[in-house]
Amino acid sequence: MNRKSKVKPLFSRRVKTHRLAYALLLILSTASLGAAWYLQNVKDLAPCPLCIMQRFGFWAFALFSVMGLIKGHLGRLSSVVAIFSGVCATGVAAYHNWVLMQPKTECGIDPVQNVVNQLPTAQWWPDMFMATGMCGAKLPLYFGVSIPQWSLVVLLSSTLIFLLILLKK
Repeated sequence: MNRKSKVKPLFSRRVKTHRLAYALLLILSTASLGAAWYLQNVKDLAPCPLCIMQRFGFWAFALFSVMGLIKGHLGRLSSVVAIFSGVCATGVAAYHNWVLMQPKTECGIDPVQNVVNQLPTAQWWPDMFMATGMCGAKLPLYFGVSIPQWSLVVLLSSTLIFLLILLKK
């Protein structure tokens, strides 16, 4: 038997397609995290607990995207965990948008904020993971869309991309 026929090429068509998808996911997640950092530290918009929880979803996407870029594909378990992380973060973003549509609903300083601020990440990197704002605060619009709506769109689309990658295997 020919030894070369058993070896898969590193950059087969399928792997290239996955790497491009993982690169797109990495760009989406890091751009979202960069925008969050910019809005917090330059524009002085204080993040609420729900914002911080959405950032965890973006970090998870960035981590799984880097793993996918390095390997060319994620295993089934890693893909399922990435999708689960995305579903959770998307749910938080949807709830955040619902809170903003309810004029009398506030999550402010509540047990969620206390839990988020007690996590080790809030101590290690307070600029990124310390919740100091109110969930119901009026936020500026960017291109006619609020920040939580942008977050919902990016988290949902990223989750769907991970799902499509898993289904293409």
